This record gives sequence, C-alpha cells and structure tokens, in this order.
Amino acid sequence: MTLTGKRVWLTRSEAGNHAWEAEVRSTGALPISLPCLAFRSLSEQCGAAQEALNSSDWAVFSSPRGVQAFLELELRLNSVHRIACVGEATAEACRQSLRVASLVAREQCAASLAMDMLEISDWQGAALLGASDSRPELAALLCEAGKEARACPIYSTSPVQDPLAFVTIGADDVVFLASPSALQALLGLCELPTSTTLISIGPTTSEAIRAAGYKVTAEAQTRNVQGMLTALAESNRAAQ
Repeated sequence: MTLTGKRVWLTRSEAGNHAWEAEVRSTGALPISLPCLAFRSLSEQCGAAQEALNSSDWAVFSSPRGVQAFLELELRLNSVHRIACVGEATAEACRQSLRVASLVAREQCAASLAMDMLEISDWQGAALLGASDSRPELAALLCEAGKEARACPIYSTSPVQDPLAFVTIGADDVVFLASPSALQALLGLCELPTSTTLISIGPTTSEAIRAAGYKVTAEAQTRNVQGMLTALAESNRAAQ
C-alpha cells in the first residue's frame, strides 16, 4: 500500500499540525490539518511553579508544549537543575530553548521515566511541569519511592469547538493521534468510521483509543511524526 494521495488527518493544535505537515507531505500523502486542541499558559500558576522548581533537583517535562509554556511564563532554572523528559521531541525542545536534558525516558513513557530517574540516587525533589490534566502516574511512582514530586500545571488543554463547518473522515483515511485529549476532541467533531487507520503516538494514547471502542492500527516507537510515519509504513507492509 502506498501513501501517495492518502489523506492523513493531523489532530493536534494548529501550530502542532503545521509543524508536521511537511514531513507527511514528503511521503506523498496529503496532510489535512484538523486542529482539535487549544493551549493556554497558566500565568496564575507561575508563582507556585517557580517555588516548586526552587526546591527541586529535577525539572521534568512531558511535552514540547510544556517547554513552550515554561518559556512564556518566564520560569527559571538554576545552574544545578537537571532536566528529565518523557520523549525525544520534548528533549529536542529543551535542547533548543533551555539546555540539553540530563535524562530522556528509555521507553518514552511516564513509567519508564520514573524508573530511569529512580536509578539515580543523589536527588530528592522533582517539579513536574505539564498540563492541568496530566496523568498522575509519574508523580505517584516517584512518591511511592520516597521522592518529593510536585505536579506543576503550567498550561491547560481544551478541545477546539467546531474548527471546520463540516468534517468527514473517510473509512480509507489515516488519522494521527498524539494524545487522549486529541481523540476526545476528534470524537466530538465527527463520526469516526471504525475502519479508519488510527496511528497512535504512544501507549497512553493507544489505551484511550481502545477504551473508546476503536482499533489501534499501529503505535509509534518514538513520540514524533517520524515515529508515526514509520509505524504507518510498517503497518502497510504487514498488510500487503
């Protein structure tokens, strides 16, 4: 199966979709931007987040959007802070805007990051800089191990209300899903055929897809557009 002419729906924010379009188009596919999410940096949480950072050894980021919110809120790292990231895309955002991450989760998920951090003994506190609706898994695992993990919501995610007048996703189309929030928003915008090819960015999103009653066609091994395109290509080869 070739990707030439295949419609690939991108369901992140408007800016996030734009960042992926060229990579998808380079495969011969037709990227269609369907902004499903909007983000807002939480200025009202700035003081609490900085206080948590000041008393922590680690600054932990779970998404590139968290890095962007960190910059927009003008939060500050000190010279001894270590940075930990859930995935490579987040680590790249840190490298470009802050500094090179000290640690990137080997399996690019919260559970893996917790295990990787706990293999390092010379620290006590971590500030978890993420969304207001972040899953509690990472904080829970670190706290269970006797560490101080403070969840710091520095941005919020909300579904975009009716970004297009009419949305029709075909049974032969491909949909890239990069978060459970994007899936939830998408299902509020259209009737999603059960035979549509759904490509997930990782385990958490795959779990949400299955919980909604859909099949995960393929799951990316790296949390970026290249990983999703690779997962799609491998799924296509397996189906031939």
